[in-house]
This record gives sequence, structure tokens and C-alpha cells, in this order.
Amino acid sequence: MKLSLTGHQLLAFLEAVQNGSCPNIYDYSDSLFLDESLQFNRESLVHLKNELIAIIEPVPSDWGSDHPGWAIYDANIACLLHSTLVSIPPKVSSSKGFWRFLSALCHEFVQRRYGYSAEDIANLNHFGNMLKESILPRLWLRAELSIDETNKDYCYWLTKLGLSDFWSSFVLRRVYAQSRQLVRALVFYFYLPGSTRFRYCDKVITAGAAVRFLGPRLRLQHALTPFELLDFEDCVALIDLLASELNLQKVT
Repeated sequence: MKLSLTGHQLLAFLEAVQNGSCPNIYDYSDSLFLDESLQFNRESLVHLKNELIAIIEPVPSDWGSDHPGWAIYDANIACLLHSTLVSIPPKVSSSKGFWRFLSALCHEFVQRRYGYSAEDIANLNHFGNMLKESILPRLWLRAELSIDETNKDYCYWLTKLGLSDFWSSFVLRRVYAQSRQLVRALVFYFYLPGSTRFRYCDKVITAGAAVRFLGPRLRLQHALTPFELLDFEDCVALIDLLASELNLQKVT
């Protein structure tokens, strides 16, 4: 299946879109040359594209890309994206070519999420050229790291928690994100329940502010502790210990 774009192909496609034509993305794309079959097809990707547009339709037109109101939309899209791309092989999930293709296919969503105007020149990094700077692979990874496969009722309950800045700044760009158990423990500790607040230096601060204090301490601890070998309960206990050393106290 033709599901890959080079940087030059992506640029050519987006330029055609900006010039007002309706290009067929399959005229620009190449095959991924996979050994295994995929559990999604063209029709499911088109359905995903339409679902993304429908989800963000209520978003006010004056929201910029960093508006806090995006949090609930990002959470829902992460779940939708991950459930659509069922059992995606690592060769695909790590492929810039694939994420360029999907970002181009869903260019209306990507442009709206980043606050593009009709005249703006596309930043290719937003369209899969750099995976950690592109919204679709970031949201997929958010769900991949937080999915709770032991929860038969709803496996994305942790994915739905936390603000967008928490995920982009303090999880997905950090080396300790290699530990899924630590990521799940961070979400659980700081954002369950959703009203969680912390006391620091006699001030009550938000969970997001508390994470900012803990982040540098976690990075230092990662050099000493193999987070990847810890289970969920051990990760929660470690976070609680580091928070107590910083005099961060939950006040929910």
C-alpha cells in the first residue's frame, strides 16, 4: 500500500493544496514495502481524516495552537488515532514517511491544530518531518505509552488525563518516556483525580506546575535508576519519594 512520502513529495503535495487544487495523495506517495500486513486500509484512513475534522469543528476560530482548551480535543484524538492504527508495526510507527503521508492526508486537521492561516507556508516539521514536533505522531505516541491493556472496560483512561503541555513538554520529549510504566505512573500520580493540586512553599499549585518542579529531579534520577525495569507500583512510589524530597505535597 502506498503510505509513504519523502520530504520533497510532501512539499509538492502541500504546495498543490495551497495553490487551490485538490491533489490525489496517492499520486505523490510510495509504498512502505512491509513484510507484514496492516490492520487498517485506505477506507479506514479516510474515515479517520473525516473524524478528525468532525472532532475539531466546534473549536473557536481564534484559538491558537497553545490554547489550553485543546486539551480535551487532543485527548480524544489520541484515542481515536491509536484505535484506528491497530497493532501498527514498529517499522511504520517510527517511519517519517508514514507520518508525512498521514499528516498530508489529514492536512486540514494539522493546519487547524497549528493555527495556520490560508496564506501561511507549511512547516514540514508539523507534517511528520520531525516526529516529536508533529501533532499526529505525538498524539499516537501519547496513547501508545499510556494505554492500559489490563483495563477491559476502557484501556485509554490514562490517555485522557493531563494537559497537552504535560504530554508534549514533560513526557514525549524526555528520555524517561522510554519507560511506559513511569509514564503511566506520572499521569496517575499528578492527574488522578483531575482536580489534584499540590502544596509547595506554602502555596497551592497546579499539577502542571508540580510536574515542572519534579521534571529535573526525574532526569537526574534516570541516570541512577533503570525506570524501564520498574513496575507501575514501584514507579508511583519513586515519584512520591522524589516529590516528598522536594516538599511537594498533594492537597486533593
